[in-house]
Amino acid sequence: MSEPQAHDRLTSSHQGDSGLNVNRSLEQIDRADSRLQSAPEDGSDFRRSALVSIVIPCFNGGADLPQALDSLKRQTFQDFEILIVDDGSTDAFTIAYLQSLPQSIRVIRQENKGLPAARNRGMLEAKGAFLLPLDCDDMLAPDFLEEGLSALHQNPAFAFAFAQMRLSGDLSGETHKRYN
Repeated sequence: MSEPQAHDRLTSSHQGDSGLNVNRSLEQIDRADSRLQSAPEDGSDFRRSALVSIVIPCFNGGADLPQALDSLKRQTFQDFEILIVDDGSTDAFTIAYLQSLPQSIRVIRQENKGLPAARNRGMLEAKGAFLLPLDCDDMLAPDFLEEGLSALHQNPAFAFAFAQMRLSGDLSGETHKRYN
């Protein structure tokens, strides 16, 4: 039996609002789709053809951010931007950590409006053809972006791809969600 394709390991769907999403405007979707369609079937040139915006809302999450950012550094696909939306953090450690980040990571500050507003603000500021909403306490497997983009490339009618969540700490194991 042959090794499963990326789309067999990742679930893709037409509907939903989590995982690796095609970004906002129809014009951007058309540009992304044409880049995906023009990529070779073997994916050899695909790495140079897409950009992902990773949006991370943060309210006093400085203790968790280093692990999330380290998981992004380990991605096999590196054509992405990182936007952290500081949702009015008051914790001194978080404020100092966000100020210490390199300029390659965009930190957007706003007064505290809650997680949905912070995520929406980041999505409005995003420049990529694809969006990845990521919480500041999340970590990605090193091949998540590469496999997610590959699944979307192989299934152009799909709007997003996501993987099952693995929990660690007090709760552990893999979740099994199915979306219509």
